[in-house]
Amino acid sequence: MICKSYYITSYATFEKTMGIFEFWKKKTKISDKIGVEIPSYKKVNIDLQNKTQAENGTVEKYWFENEHIGLENTLFHRIIIPLQPFDSGLDYEQQPLDTWLVIEFLKLDIANPNELDGLVITTDKDSDNDASVSVGSAHNPFDINKLTFNKISENIYNTEGEIEVIFEHEMIANNELFRFKTTVEFKENE
Repeated sequence: MICKSYYITSYATFEKTMGIFEFWKKKTKISDKIGVEIPSYKKVNIDLQNKTQAENGTVEKYWFENEHIGLENTLFHRIIIPLQPFDSGLDYEQQPLDTWLVIEFLKLDIANPNELDGLVITTDKDSDNDASVSVGSAHNPFDINKLTFNKISENIYNTEGEIEVIFEHEMIANNELFRFKTTVEFKENE
């Protein structure tokens, strides 16, 4: 009888212990469903909208060709809009950060390349231009959801824009929208 009682007690203890392991297995399976830990850059927000503003910028036109890629001499526009210096929150770069929005190789195909009044620009990841902002020691591309130009005087335009900065491309931070209003000057350099 002592042996039988011992086995019954041991079996009950074993069942309880197995119950704990079953719980642990379920917990482990739940964590497996959640997946791996969130990458550190996904925990970072630069927050351009609340940390900086667009300053007065410039627009230029220029000709460019590259026979190695089959690009004939083509007229492009470049837009540079500085941002007020701000703290990016990234401890590995000097603060405050001094940077700008740069749009290169913008092929507008407009009748008068010196006249931007009423122009509306939109781009996406498949566009041929090069649009980026330097943050986190990297050139972070951005898509132009909308960029408008309204003439206020000779070669001066009010500009309103909304861009989506793709910080995840360089694993700097979460992607984010940035809306701005500023003035740009068209500089005739030909």
